[in-house]
Amino acid sequence: MARLKNVDLDLYHKKYDLVRRRYYRIFDESRRNPEWAQVLLEDVRLQQRQDELVAKIKATKNRREEKRLTTELEEVIALRYDVTLRRWQLAHERLLKQIEDLRSQLRDMRNDIIKYQDPKTKEANVKQRIKDLLEEKKGFWRND
Repeated sequence: MARLKNVDLDLYHKKYDLVRRRYYRIFDESRRNPEWAQVLLEDVRLQQRQDELVAKIKATKNRREEKRLTTELEEVIALRYDVTLRRWQLAHERLLKQIEDLRSQLRDMRNDIIKYQDPKTKEANVKQRIKDLLEEKKGFWRND
């Protein structure tokens, strides 16, 4: 890429954009979830190998070479299948975690609602609010 930048700047920008689009998500994920990024990177690597093998198979005239390449393509596709399944598993785990976090937030919110519906709590908060307003403090009601 460095040599290309000095030779053909337009082509460099096109290739740079292609690489950025392909790998940015992986780079971004590597900071948050290295395992997810590793799976994505492996999928890209296998997809590239798959595309190379398909091109070679289509271009070869030698039956023996075609059979060898087809066997290798089968192996790559089987590996890619496993990677895809791992991606689904990781996505499933991520969603389960998000659901549990949401359930926890819902429980906390429900508990807060029950707490604030109590007449004694309401009375105490109203009195505190009056005191805060008269002292120009901000409390339960924000940004008043």
